[in-house]
Amino acid sequence: MSQRGRSASASLVGALGIVLVLTCAASAQTAYEDPEWPAYQNVPANVKTSFRIGDSGSGLFAFVWVFLVSPQTLADTIGYPDDAAPAFWTAVHDTFGERGVLAVYVQPVRAGYWWPTRLSLVQESTQYEVGYGDYARWSGLYSGQLVAGTVTIGILAVPARIDTTKPFRLYYDGVMKGEMGPFAPGA
Repeated sequence: MSQRGRSASASLVGALGIVLVLTCAASAQTAYEDPEWPAYQNVPANVKTSFRIGDSGSGLFAFVWVFLVSPQTLADTIGYPDDAAPAFWTAVHDTFGERGVLAVYVQPVRAGYWWPTRLSLVQESTQYEVGYGDYARWSGLYSGQLVAGTVTIGILAVPARIDTTKPFRLYYDGVMKGEMGPFAPGA
């Protein structure tokens, strides 16, 4: 791919992040109260999970929302413009090929470090670790130290060997955080 094509793809992914943040910005929260992300409430249960990482004594206390990125979740549930979807899919395909992707939205309440490589996906008896080539920044700083009250969003490629027509589990630091799937083919 040409440098110009990569730049355009990166710009499209960045533009999506800006739209997503503006559309779905969470309201200010007190200390450790669960924040609300209204758009997430509209995402079907089998294609999403949410969890907390850390606690009041840890370096990072954050709320994390994860959902399958598809034309339906972008347009119907979070209000991403239908006419922008083809360009976004081209950018995702250029980055991850045919693999499905998850959006991972992190809102730290307390400053600390967020590492997407601490995520792993498990299906049946096989564990798939997230590597540095498996995720991309969507909006904001996506790996490293995060400041309290900021929002960061990234996209995470579903490992090619995961059968998304069957459930799989999501772990962070070796602790199960939720189950996702099954996803209908083409979702």
